[in-house]
Amino acid sequence: AAAGVAARTMDRGEGSPGGGPGAVGAATPDVRRRPEREQGAGGLCRGEHDGAVAVPGAARPAAVDGADDDPEKDVITGLALNYRVESHRAFVGSVRKAGYRGDIVIITEPLRRMQEAAATFLRSMGVVAYAVEPDCSASSGGSIKHKTCKWRRGQPALPLAIIRHALYLAIASLYSPRSNFYVADYRDTFFQRDPFAALGRRLAGLDLLLVAEHWPFKQIGNCPFNGGWVRNCWGKEPFEKMRRQVVLCSGSYMGAQPAIVNFERLLLAEVQANECHTRGVPSDQGYLNFLYYMGRLPPQTFVQDRGDGVVNTVGSLDGSRPRKAGYLPESHVNIDQYWQIRDPDGYVLQDDKLTRSAAVHQWDRFHLEFRDFVQRLGDCDPPTCYDLPSS
Repeated sequence: AAAGVAARTMDRGEGSPGGGPGAVGAATPDVRRRPEREQGAGGLCRGEHDGAVAVPGAARPAAVDGADDDPEKDVITGLALNYRVESHRAFVGSVRKAGYRGDIVIITEPLRRMQEAAATFLRSMGVVAYAVEPDCSASSGGSIKHKTCKWRRGQPALPLAIIRHALYLAIASLYSPRSNFYVADYRDTFFQRDPFAALGRRLAGLDLLLVAEHWPFKQIGNCPFNGGWVRNCWGKEPFEKMRRQVVLCSGSYMGAQPAIVNFERLLLAEVQANECHTRGVPSDQGYLNFLYYMGRLPPQTFVQDRGDGVVNTVGSLDGSRPRKAGYLPESHVNIDQYWQIRDPDGYVLQDDKLTRSAAVHQWDRFHLEFRDFVQRLGDCDPPTCYDLPSS
């Protein structure tokens, strides 16, 4: 069978089970019927499914056309709308080059709008790509994630930062409880090691790994973004309870499949209950921090510090978000010379200054320093770097 990116269109049907037309949290796929698949240009697959909710398919897709489904594979997933091949190489190429051979499932634009070079590369890397076409034309938001978009008939317009969680839930629902997931921001993450191997153990049940940003610098109380999101949505009392806590990142988390399903359902239920986006809170990060620090997540949830876990979230090391007098120089700092956490080959190190971090998030804050290195990491092409499994 020919290798292909399984590029399907997200359902735009009416209603959703477990709620009325405005419900956003009840994404459960109908696994009784497989979607019809037709061969598209260049070996890419297209198709529609018959589910009643915003789920990517009626059955789990295969990264290789005709290959047997393996719902127990581990999964890395993320929202990857409208990126050129360079961004796909940084994320997909680097993790394949690091030795990861599980599923990579992305949410992206339809094949007809995808850059040809990007489609060719994703196909060669065995990526499963689901298409979604949000209409964000009425939104004036700056960041694409924070734009409020129409995305499905019968559903309210929501920020893409929230919509992606309904789609993550749908994708996770297609896999076995034995699968482990890594949900990642796509544009500003690259890999240096297989993240699941770096974790050192299998996650099971409701095991959920959350990732802290830089402590003690990045606290909810001194971050105008996260602090503002909590105050504006949940009020002063929750903010006061959380203000001295480290900011947790909504762009990197890992879990066993049941934990991911549970987390996404909890987050979407909180969206439906409080509608923070209608009060100037378009981000999902406020929801994640609120759920964790207010004790809404299972006791199996645990947090890894920056520089001491699977994901090294380096963004706030530049000192600009926010800037605290005396903490860093008033101008941008160099992550290598100032922090000295890169080895002679350019790899980012953990705080022990010895171990290479498995994943590096928010590298774009140091774009000029990382650009050439990330390009080299993403230089992955079959057959020398990654071979698709034979059918």
